[in-house]
Amino acid sequence: MLKNYYANVALDTARELEPPTAKSTQGGDTEGSEWWLNHEGLMREAWDQWNHEEQPGLLLPPLDEPPIDPTLRAAVDRTKTEPTPEHEARIHELWEEVTSSSIIVPINSTANSNIDHHHHHHKVYRYPGFLTAQGVRNLRRHLDAISRSGIPNRRPNAMNRNGLLLDPNVAGAVSGDAELHRFIALVAQHYLRPLGRSLFPEFAGDSRDDAAHYAFTIQYGAEEEGDNAESKNGKAGKSTTDRDLKEHSDASLYTLNINLNLPDEDYSGSSIYFVAPPNDESHNATDSTRCELSFKSGTALLHRGMTRHGAKALEGGRRSNLVIWLHGTDGYVRIVPYPKTERMSLEERWADGSEMRESSIPIFEKKFDCKNMLTMDDSTGMLDNAVDFRSTKNVEL
Repeated sequence: MLKNYYANVALDTARELEPPTAKSTQGGDTEGSEWWLNHEGLMREAWDQWNHEEQPGLLLPPLDEPPIDPTLRAAVDRTKTEPTPEHEARIHELWEEVTSSSIIVPINSTANSNIDHHHHHHKVYRYPGFLTAQGVRNLRRHLDAISRSGIPNRRPNAMNRNGLLLDPNVAGAVSGDAELHRFIALVAQHYLRPLGRSLFPEFAGDSRDDAAHYAFTIQYGAEEEGDNAESKNGKAGKSTTDRDLKEHSDASLYTLNINLNLPDEDYSGSSIYFVAPPNDESHNATDSTRCELSFKSGTALLHRGMTRHGAKALEGGRRSNLVIWLHGTDGYVRIVPYPKTERMSLEERWADGSEMRESSIPIFEKKFDCKNMLTMDDSTGMLDNAVDFRSTKNVEL
């Protein structure tokens, strides 16, 4: 009886809390971690109460029919059913290849094969209209409802201060809206995983390397919110606004970044740039090539987490994004290509489920092999934006 009483008042209690303010733009994943852990149980009960009492009355649009571009959906489904080189090639044709290097080396060049492979590892792929216009609207309605719930939300990652952390297993994250979480899992498993393996086959060798996903939204604003603005926990106050994002690498094997601005929500500035390491040993170690691009509502970018990138300052309006990371079992991130003999076959790249494919290196050895991968709880790692809220440890360069 007492437990039921607390569950019924959890929502009101959570709405009265004053969560820690997100301030840091680097290493911020540990900010206020003790507070979020102490209130983890209350937050889960509050989201459960919101799910049952308030969300049904909002009449949110369904997400069970994936709002993915129909052409891409059909191509992915066809390749999963019949994985042939022709079907996989058709999917590659649908994505725009954005090269983050100015040195183009012929792919068939034997003499420069190492340069070409290095160049390929840092390519970025873009898909205009990955989400349909209606799909963006539907997803935004779900996310806006969560933002207006009044339940405090933890910052999305170590660098961004505004957005929603959408991993229900993390203290302080959004555990409400089961339909939203099913949609994110579908995108991660049915699209991002096989697409990442297909576009970067050198890094696809073991199904445990991309066995888990981590999702969040981020919001950029051109100006600070005023004193009368509503903060993200539903209370009046001043909140800090992110205008740009410093150059960094992600704690992921593959990253999918989707623009969630509505079709009529314009913004200026805030272009995303990608930085590739030198392609040629004759370059200085500090040399790099920057590829700058912008992307519109519903457009998706797909790249390796180790490809360094950032966002220039937003000059006007607001920009919203959904980001999904794939990483390995226990949070490790593979950083070195597999030998050709250990890479997944075409059929394995497009296989459903999480069938285990054994590698010649045992998993417990691979996890701590710094030559091949990084762990999110290893303080000697190399990932600036690495964040593991489960252990509240940050990995920085």
